[in-house]
Amino acid sequence: MPVIKELNISPVIRSEGDLQIRLWVRGGEVVRAHTQAVFFNGLEKLMAGKPPHAGLQMTPRICGVCGGSHLYSAAFALENACHIVPPSNALIIRGLGQMLENLQSIPRWFYTQFAVDLVNEKYAENPVYEAVKNRFAPYIGAGFAPATKAAGIPIQVYGLLAGPWPGAGYMIPGGVVTHPGAEVLAQARVLMDDFRKNWLEAVWLGDTVERYLSIDTWDGLLHWANTTQGDLPLFIRAALAYGIDRYGGGAGRYLAFGAFLHPESYNNPALSERNKALIIPSGFFNGTSYSAFDPMQLQDNEAYTPGGKIPRFHGLSAEVGALARAIMQANPQNASHQVRDPLFGDIMRTVGPSAFVRALARLHEMVRLVQLIDTWLDKINPDAAFSQDAVLCDGIGFGATEAARGALAHWMEIENGLVKRYRIMPPTVWNVGPLDETPKKGPIEAALLGLKIDHPANPVEVGHIVRSFDTCLVSIVQVLDDLTEQEISRFTF
Repeated sequence: MPVIKELNISPVIRSEGDLQIRLWVRGGEVVRAHTQAVFFNGLEKLMAGKPPHAGLQMTPRICGVCGGSHLYSAAFALENACHIVPPSNALIIRGLGQMLENLQSIPRWFYTQFAVDLVNEKYAENPVYEAVKNRFAPYIGAGFAPATKAAGIPIQVYGLLAGPWPGAGYMIPGGVVTHPGAEVLAQARVLMDDFRKNWLEAVWLGDTVERYLSIDTWDGLLHWANTTQGDLPLFIRAALAYGIDRYGGGAGRYLAFGAFLHPESYNNPALSERNKALIIPSGFFNGTSYSAFDPMQLQDNEAYTPGGKIPRFHGLSAEVGALARAIMQANPQNASHQVRDPLFGDIMRTVGPSAFVRALARLHEMVRLVQLIDTWLDKINPDAAFSQDAVLCDGIGFGATEAARGALAHWMEIENGLVKRYRIMPPTVWNVGPLDETPKKGPIEAALLGLKIDHPANPVEVGHIVRSFDTCLVSIVQVLDDLTEQEISRFTF
């Protein structure tokens, strides 16, 4: 029997089940990969027969990290079915809640999950290793405690605007139940100013938000990283020195559902009008050209796996998450009210996708979110309405947003005043979703193909790839010999 070694990378990603990845390796190179998410989401079944507003109480309990994103999607699905448009203040508060939830996850994801692999013993001889270890080592690194402490600030702001996180039930059909006044908004601004000046700029960037966001090319980013002292510049230098930019590209197709409805542009709940009103644009990018996001072209192909989903858009697998969002923001056709950021367009053309670029997109997004939050706090009018009367009805509704890990959608069908059918398509099933009968590989499978594993007993490269997607599952990786298909090692991520 081959020796089985279990490598525990801490902390274990919180899970609704197990992600199993089987790798077939020949000569140190991955020649075949298969992913399978072994879980069953029974909540969709439990929703049947419940009153429509039950989704606002039940679906946020699906995930302890992105419960607000599920609440957001559930609320808009219900309002889409019943043709309800919340007032501007409600759209702003909902958008801020979503921004703050996504923001708080990024420092935690980087320092407690992704950066753990950067201090792996494999890199001990690299010239940048000691600097990386001094900043990013779990618990003892100089950057670890300030980052995890700073990550709590967005949650404090969330509490002021929306209620306790996670599990805040502040959205109702037609608006929100919270009504932050001038004093509360002043507190929120003070907290965000603390996050921005004392951690994001002073520690993370080593620069101002405005100067960093003015970078619009890969060469400009490299120059900035090599001339600036901060944790983000250090990460960029280390990732390039380690070679993390040379593998993990993925499927080459990217999908975003979009996020944050512009309060002056969203006045019609029709799906065709939703795309136009988004601040973070939706869309599909096939590697060379953009096309519009059409919810009617989504399929989940649930019959192919027991309890799992294999989602497809126009029959194609696609990567979702921060990199997909960054690519949509680089679309030169974006409307004037949408984010226009050409940086990742140039990165994709110049160096292409990789585990590093995927992680960088999420870290870049943190800075963008802080800028958006500062702007949106000024949009709230404490003297205007935060909700309106809403009459529920029978119908079919769709609600979607961009959770921290990527595109999230809810569908509901209401008949005779009760939920007849409820469907949820979370981001992890896009990235984990394995090949189907076509076959078409899922993004993680595609990212693992061709990977060179230097040390089978220490496959840190697999960790970089899996964590760059930030799957919402425990990850179990099996490494198998290509000829015998016998297990070489097993690793839990």
